[in-house]
Amino acid sequence: MKLTCTYFCLVLGLSALIACNDSSFKGSSDKVHPQVTRELLQSAYPDALMVATQGFKGEPQNESFEQGEWGALDIQVVIDDSGSMQEEQANLATKIAPLLSKVARADWQIAVVTTDPGEGCQRALIKKSDTDAAQRFADAINAGTQGTGIERPILQAVNGLKCGTSPWVRPGSTLVTLLVTDEDNCLIDNQQGYGCNGEPDADGSFLVDYLKSIREVGKDAKVYGIYWDPSQSQSQCPTALGQAVRLSQVVQATGGTAGSICDGDFSTTLTAISNDVAQILKYEFDLAHDPDQGTLKITVDGQNWTQFILDGRKVRFTAPPPFGSKVLVNYTFGQSGEMRNDFPLDKVPVPGTFQVTINGQNVDPSTYSWDDKTQRLVFNVAPPENAAIRIVYKEKTPLNDTFAVGQGADPKTIAVYVDDQPVQGVVYNAVACTVKITPAPAAGAKIRVVYKVLH
Repeated sequence: MKLTCTYFCLVLGLSALIACNDSSFKGSSDKVHPQVTRELLQSAYPDALMVATQGFKGEPQNESFEQGEWGALDIQVVIDDSGSMQEEQANLATKIAPLLSKVARADWQIAVVTTDPGEGCQRALIKKSDTDAAQRFADAINAGTQGTGIERPILQAVNGLKCGTSPWVRPGSTLVTLLVTDEDNCLIDNQQGYGCNGEPDADGSFLVDYLKSIREVGKDAKVYGIYWDPSQSQSQCPTALGQAVRLSQVVQATGGTAGSICDGDFSTTLTAISNDVAQILKYEFDLAHDPDQGTLKITVDGQNWTQFILDGRKVRFTAPPPFGSKVLVNYTFGQSGEMRNDFPLDKVPVPGTFQVTINGQNVDPSTYSWDDKTQRLVFNVAPPENAAIRIVYKEKTPLNDTFAVGQGADPKTIAVYVDDQPVQGVVYNAVACTVKITPAPAAGAKIRVVYKVLH
């Protein structure tokens, strides 16, 4: 009776002899055992590629300014052109210099409007670039004395700022309004009271609320005045016709200052106003480029200056440098990536398999090394800025240590060679019909298994 190989192995436990033999077991020893040679090949490590671009430190940029060369300043003068204002107009008309004394280097412009709504929203616009600015200012302030006797400076201040026919207020400018009148807003006279009650501009909040809608009142928008201050007696201001109670409230609400309309010379008042305006000027300027993060350095007269905010290309001083000081700005622009001398790889490399090029040129292996702890390729010297780096290497994948042999192998006859060198300690698995080689052969190694077949 014949027993199959599998049954015989299970019953007698002779798997090492016949588990992989599909033929019937025969115990006779007089059969010829043919020799089989199996040529195998260990798997190779796959190629891996890492491409990187060296960072760029950015182009250095140096710029210089003189404090006061920046800051858009829009000034509006609301001049009373009623019958009692001839002397006061003449007093103010020659005073553009004290008005600009502390802000002359700003990018200023002055709009003039009268207190009479019937005369429109702008009498003149004088710009810093005008060669005859002083004369144009004088002409605009000398507005005559034919205007309404019920002055409406609050209404005209708003009309002048809005002025749809001649838009002039610039986005982001520091905005100043100077009210010059010898009476209060809408005052008929001290006995008859006010003449625009019920109108939107009867109260000073009409101007304050409008300023709040376009600026941050007190910081980049203020109202100043030259009028009869309510705290003064008639003897202190004998030429004025009425105390400016409502106007004074507007000036106080915006943080401005005021002087007396009865002064024989407005120079002191205007200089004080100019000095106050200088404190709220937006000390800012635009750079030629967007600075790289963390590279902007500013010095004022050779001293480091940190009181500024950077918004894109715009630098805003949070505290104004002294007038006339020299401001030097240094930064880099166009920075990309990070300058480095070590580069991580996506896969675990086989040491010694690197082929590195920088900008297409082969790199000498002595100029870099593999740091197994950090898993990075480290260059002795960082590649140049913007360099194209290409690293080709072998990925260290697990190697096979178990190889299949044919069925019916005689375990006593199995011999294994790796690259033609005999290997000891081979373990044969008669059930799986495999040999296990420890350690696993090197990548790409040629493996030869020789054995005789049982019959």
